[in-house]
Amino acid sequence: MNLSGCFFLPKQSPFYLFSLSYCYYSAAPSLILRPSVPRSVLRLTTPFLHRPPSHHLNPKRTIKSSSTCLKSTPTTLSATAAAAAASESSSSMAAFSEQARVPPALQLPTPPITKFKIGLCQLAVTPDKERNILHARTAIEEAAEKGAKLVVLPEIWNGPYSNDSFPVYAEDIGAGFDKSPSTAMLSEAARLLKVTIIGGSIAERDGDKLYNTCCVFDTDGNLIAKHRKIHLFDIDIPGKISFKESKTLTAGESPTVVDTEVGRIGIGICYDIRFQELAILYAARGAHLICYPGAFNTTTGPLHWELLQRARATDNQLYVATCSPARDPGAGYQAWGHSTLVGPFGEVLATTEHEEAILVAEIDYSQIELRRTNLPLEKQRRGDLYQLVDVHRVESGRKPVCMTAVLKTKARIRTWQCTWSFLVLWLRTTTQRIRCQKRRGKDNMRSFVGGFCRQKTRCFRTKIILKERKEKKRREKERSNSFILKNSDLSLTHEQIFLGIPNPPPSSSFTIRFESLVTHACTALLALFSLSLQPVFVLFRFDLIFG
Repeated sequence: MNLSGCFFLPKQSPFYLFSLSYCYYSAAPSLILRPSVPRSVLRLTTPFLHRPPSHHLNPKRTIKSSSTCLKSTPTTLSATAAAAAASESSSSMAAFSEQARVPPALQLPTPPITKFKIGLCQLAVTPDKERNILHARTAIEEAAEKGAKLVVLPEIWNGPYSNDSFPVYAEDIGAGFDKSPSTAMLSEAARLLKVTIIGGSIAERDGDKLYNTCCVFDTDGNLIAKHRKIHLFDIDIPGKISFKESKTLTAGESPTVVDTEVGRIGIGICYDIRFQELAILYAARGAHLICYPGAFNTTTGPLHWELLQRARATDNQLYVATCSPARDPGAGYQAWGHSTLVGPFGEVLATTEHEEAILVAEIDYSQIELRRTNLPLEKQRRGDLYQLVDVHRVESGRKPVCMTAVLKTKARIRTWQCTWSFLVLWLRTTTQRIRCQKRRGKDNMRSFVGGFCRQKTRCFRTKIILKERKEKKRREKERSNSFILKNSDLSLTHEQIFLGIPNPPPSSSFTIRFESLVTHACTALLALFSLSLQPVFVLFRFDLIFG
């Protein structure tokens, strides 16, 4: 059976449904299945979803096979089927363009401003560090006076570019502005002039390591990003140049994209421009502009400097700005110069020669959208054939990695580290204190228990003695009372009690408080009898209540 041709099956046949499923899942590029119906009706299967990419990404192959089938029959392919195939092919292409970036590329964010001026300060560098810092500040002020909202400095602008000079001119940026006069100047200039500064690069000391570091400052003078050179400049061209940054410097570990007052900017340093993957990654993160402070030499500069800038801008359809030191004929390393601004279509918008200069040019972000509309490269990428994986975004949960957020996260980590170290120290001291108290408490507890037992013993003996004394007194009291009652006759009549009452009114009746009478009388009699041991008759005078 020829699968590329047409064959007939009765519509009531049980093999009809089987042949439909076989046609849909088979490896045949196109299989037209036609039941026993009028020849004007034709059904075309488009097995795009369950076929390998090599089959369904080429719509011409399907149409060609279909046309082969149509040659054997007088029936033509309907316009509706062709439109459906074309739309399905375009949707599959769009899906594969998204797969070309993992995670998918971010939409280009809306910048705070669309048009602004950028200043590229191509500076002459000397061995005098203080002079270099003052000279750089003067250049920033001059660029700001010309209307620049973004100022870019060259690579290693505060000292000579050499492995011997890196340790001498290195600054501890993390220790604050007191330990880093170069970044202190950049922060103050950005705050006073209200400009965003891409601070070129300086040698940074972090512990026992050295980095080639670029600092970014916003209009308030805050350090919002810090990029460490990712790709170190290690080349050896016999007879021309040999240089290895890896002898003294350490490579950075993360790309840098930062949101500023003039848009989203990606940062690279010199040799980073040779690696298109970094620029593609910045474009996928939504960068409008990539800045490369660099110091190409006179060997590779004439051939590659402008070529690489235009290539990075053209491939990713965004702006690329580079800033180089001016050439010093008496220096050991000869910089190429030629600081340049390239547009999203690969056009050179402005450039300089190798002498010291301050270049100010205009950037218009609307050109990015225009060029991406003219050449929709993002929609035409083949994600089924190649992919670029943004490792940092994948590890961070598919979120854009902005250097500002990274710095804030690092600050939080430092805070938690300090808090944790304090808690550990507190726990250690507390544990030692408890242990000491336990050691002291063993002896104290022994003496305390002994004293407590002795004290309890004394108290118990005292209670027993008091109880015995109380019992003795009670017995003596009972003995005396029984003696009084035996030797006394207390049978007093009612008339005898009131014998001494003077002339009570005959017609009045009185009431005696009997309880009080008995209590006081018994107490008095017992006291007198205990003293005299003789029966005595006592007449008491009581309050009478006459009615």
